[in-house]
Amino acid sequence: MEIENKNRSITGVILAGGKSHRMGQDKALLEYRGKPFIQHIAEILKGIFDKVIIISDDGEKYNFINLPIYSDIYKNCGPLAGIHAALKQNQYDIFVTSCDTPVIEKKVIQTLLKISTEGEIFTFSINKRIEPFPGIYKFDCLNRLESEIDSGNLSVQKFIKKCKSKVFPFEKYFPISKEAVLKNINTPNQYKSLLKSDI
Repeated sequence: MEIENKNRSITGVILAGGKSHRMGQDKALLEYRGKPFIQHIAEILKGIFDKVIIISDDGEKYNFINLPIYSDIYKNCGPLAGIHAALKQNQYDIFVTSCDTPVIEKKVIQTLLKISTEGEIFTFSINKRIEPFPGIYKFDCLNRLESEIDSGNLSVQKFIKKCKSKVFPFEKYFPISKEAVLKNINTPNQYKSLLKSDI
């Protein structure tokens, strides 16, 4: 299948570099359905991509997943630095998701891979708001990315707008009720809601 061939040239990336201030503990290690968030995501990505890596400055905590772990090159520059580190270390196009989206579904990733053609960045929007993750970031955007970080421009959304990007309305491909698969779990209340909805 074409989509399987394409995945050999794309690396799956999990960003696990956030400070988790609002949650008060490492979001990547929160338990959901008997496993840490990051393990759920890793298993999904490993079922799609030949290579999967983690980007984190505190990577020893995630050694149990047995994946390559790389640190940010630009320190304290947020998720844009995580994308940069993944592109720089990997030298390939990347599929990126964050460690706090444990209910991301395989078919969402596969759909994004299938509809992504000409351009540098491919991602979804919800209610016209760009959702940077999950997203596909081509190696071609690395130089512009370094320039933006060097200039102190650290907004992922603004970076996406400056590149040759395609932003697909999520609701066009999936029911509105499925929006939760793109939502980050950032606070204790959101985590409680996630666990409650799974009962």
